[in-house]
Amino acid sequence: MRLSVILALVFLIAPVSAGMVSLPDTAGIPGLFITSGNSDLNLPEARHIFRYNVGSGNWMAENAGQDTTIRVTVNGDITLTCRNGSFGMQLAAVGRDTRPVPANPGVIGADGRVLEIRRTGYTEWYLNRDDGIEQGMTLLARPEGDGRVQVLYGLSGDLTPSLEWQTLLFSGRDGPVFKYSGLIARDTAGRVLPTRMLLSGTVLTWEVDDTGARYPVTIDPMVTQAKILTSSDGKVEDHFGTSIDVSGDTVIVGAPNADIDSTDKGQAYVFSMNYGGTGNWGQIKILNASDGASGDCFGQSVAVDGSTAVVGGICAGSDHTGQVYVFYQDYLGANNWSEVKILTASDKAAGAYFGTSVDIEGTTVIVGAPHADAGAGSTNQGQAYLFSRDKGGLDTWGQVAILNASDRTFGDNFGKSVSISGVTAVIGADNTTVSGKTGQGKAYVFSKDMGGSGNWGQVTGLTAPDGEADAMFGNSVAVDGSTAVIGAFGSSVSGSNTGEAYVFSKDTGGLNNWGLVKNLTASDKMGGDRFGYAVAVSGIRAVVGAPVADSDAVSTGKAYLFSQNLDGADNWGQEQILQASDREESGLFGFSIAANGSTIVTGAENATVSGKIGQGKAYVFTTPAPTPTPRPDGGSDGPAPVQHVAKSPLQKTVSTISVNVGQIGRTPIVRVEVTGVEVKDTVITATEADGPGTGVPPPPGIVYEYVDVSPARFTEITDAKIVFVVPLSWIFEHYLTPQEIVLYHHDGKMWEALPTTLMEIRDGEAYYTAEGSGFSRFAITGQLNSTQPGQNVTPQRTVQILGDLAGATGTGTPGIKVSSTTSVPVVTGTTAPLAVLPSPDLPFATIALAVAAIVILAVGIFLIRRWWIRRQNPALFEK
Repeated sequence: MRLSVILALVFLIAPVSAGMVSLPDTAGIPGLFITSGNSDLNLPEARHIFRYNVGSGNWMAENAGQDTTIRVTVNGDITLTCRNGSFGMQLAAVGRDTRPVPANPGVIGADGRVLEIRRTGYTEWYLNRDDGIEQGMTLLARPEGDGRVQVLYGLSGDLTPSLEWQTLLFSGRDGPVFKYSGLIARDTAGRVLPTRMLLSGTVLTWEVDDTGARYPVTIDPMVTQAKILTSSDGKVEDHFGTSIDVSGDTVIVGAPNADIDSTDKGQAYVFSMNYGGTGNWGQIKILNASDGASGDCFGQSVAVDGSTAVVGGICAGSDHTGQVYVFYQDYLGANNWSEVKILTASDKAAGAYFGTSVDIEGTTVIVGAPHADAGAGSTNQGQAYLFSRDKGGLDTWGQVAILNASDRTFGDNFGKSVSISGVTAVIGADNTTVSGKTGQGKAYVFSKDMGGSGNWGQVTGLTAPDGEADAMFGNSVAVDGSTAVIGAFGSSVSGSNTGEAYVFSKDTGGLNNWGLVKNLTASDKMGGDRFGYAVAVSGIRAVVGAPVADSDAVSTGKAYLFSQNLDGADNWGQEQILQASDREESGLFGFSIAANGSTIVTGAENATVSGKIGQGKAYVFTTPAPTPTPRPDGGSDGPAPVQHVAKSPLQKTVSTISVNVGQIGRTPIVRVEVTGVEVKDTVITATEADGPGTGVPPPPGIVYEYVDVSPARFTEITDAKIVFVVPLSWIFEHYLTPQEIVLYHHDGKMWEALPTTLMEIRDGEAYYTAEGSGFSRFAITGQLNSTQPGQNVTPQRTVQILGDLAGATGTGTPGIKVSSTTSVPVVTGTTAPLAVLPSPDLPFATIALAVAAIVILAVGIFLIRRWWIRRQNPALFEK
């Protein structure tokens, strides 16, 4: 059970020569916040990283935009410094006003901009943002006793604190330097709890009235905008951001009106997270149709999974028949992304708009054609088409099925939206008449094995229980594992076109029942918002776009983030409202939405760029991925294990291939590299496993996850490398360091520890490679000491630091690059002094001095001995 208290703190740093500073109005700003009158948000983000200093044992970060430094000691004391002074905060006690309990020792952990101090019963955290430092505290259990919850800090420093109403000012000789305000607390139902700040001398108290608070109570760290994406060759009315998708470190954005040779053929743009600098999200490729023509609308729909991308050109071909283009990322040429196939419908017809919607999962592509004719004598009902990579031969991308609604009628728009996950496909038909209500809309679920092995059959049809005419239910759909989200932007819940979205879950009320578990609406809903115009789902989070929603009485567009466990299991509570940092009237932020793990991307297809109206933008947000709530049986409420399949895109025999399996929050295996005699067109399957196997004991250490990895279509493996990822949150929770993760492989007889290397830490996750020669069951484990498997973990232990934290390179969200001789002090214990050890790689000068000393000593001993012998026996030295 947790109670989270988030403190909104705003600091203003005054110039040295300034008089009384005019403080900004901070009403309504949630979160602890640090701002400065000297703000420059264009300074390198790398300066915002929390770094560990081996000599002092402190953590430190700069906020370049606010001209502020934050320092955290090994005891968890906080100091904020600017050029006009500094103040410190030392957590003194947490409890009730009738029973304060002294603060206990904790464990400090940092990853990039986020620093946490974990103590028994509660966690204190700091997020170093471009526009300030956000502070929060999470109380893990209801404090004992009566009265209000209190958190007490001791204040220190050369600035004088004073409390004016609910604003704490830290002043110097020229007036206020820092401003601290906005204490906010919420329970798990989203209810705001009464709070106040008290100041008695140098003791600051946060006070929270948790009467009737629903436990567990939590506040998640704020989602932050990481990057604004624009096209390198953008022009007026390109509508970049009409469509969008994300897979791992890759984002693809469609611009269906982009000009090529002065004609609006359309383009798509590929961005990579680390191109041009860590976290930079740089543009790496512009995709064009090989047979592109004016008005094709290439880029009206896009999708990407691993190293394969698909782009829809809905008006391509004769009379708007429509085509879809498949692109591969060429591993022999970095970021090459070349066209390999053009997909068309086997029954293509004029005006079908094949490619209006597309999605891809592994080796399967689904395409929607909402105006296609569904069989002889049927017109304009809409269809969806499934293509498989190896239908009819390797890389032929042949059509394997045509999907139709069982109750199809004229003008349904079946195929207006499509989504696929594993063996499940969801297809929207937003103009379907339901119970006499025209345009209410419907969505259909299909499964691969319904009606026979390998056949795609209809499982069920989904409708809104509160459906109404022209609600457009099914205009947008998204599915991930056993969760589907359907948008209905025309719903009039609070006026015309307010919009709603609906969450359905598989097996709710029975096998393949796909029952409704939640009706989503915006917390600030208004008529005309078009909430539900775009939807996305990843794991236990859903994102809903409202491209016409108002911000400050201006129609800028918003997106809403929901979490499955925020208000209790399956309650899908609103977690946060996402907005563009440069929000623009009529920019249509939220027009398109994509989510994958901790990355959310939303398009604003009508945004203005450098005076070019309608060029369009896309916004990348990052957030810590939530952990599914544990069940009593030891499982979790997250999505069911899903199989991931990937294949080498190479068209010739090679000795080594690298295959992206795709990490989508469902398996930690990211990539597999295989070397062998014959490995072309290798298929790699990664599937989550429930345990070590029947009759097989678990491996040593603490198991993070079991995974089965199965390659096929090769004759002999000589070497294999597996790339996998482990969340830092899991590592910290088990009092481990990132260096103590080991991949084990079971060879049928016993568990073998594979050589495991920490490669990189970024976005709250640690990336590893492990080498072996066999496949089947693997176990990702944490070891207290990787050289001593099976050793028990001791909580709140002292971690030995072998080196300083290396600085990040480039700009953007920083990562930590790790070499074999560098240890990253991500977690440090504060219950005992740090054991600072010398580096095992001694400097050359030290070695040289040691050798010289030994030589001089040896020569001295030899000469002294020779002199002594000559003195005692002079005859020995006579000629």
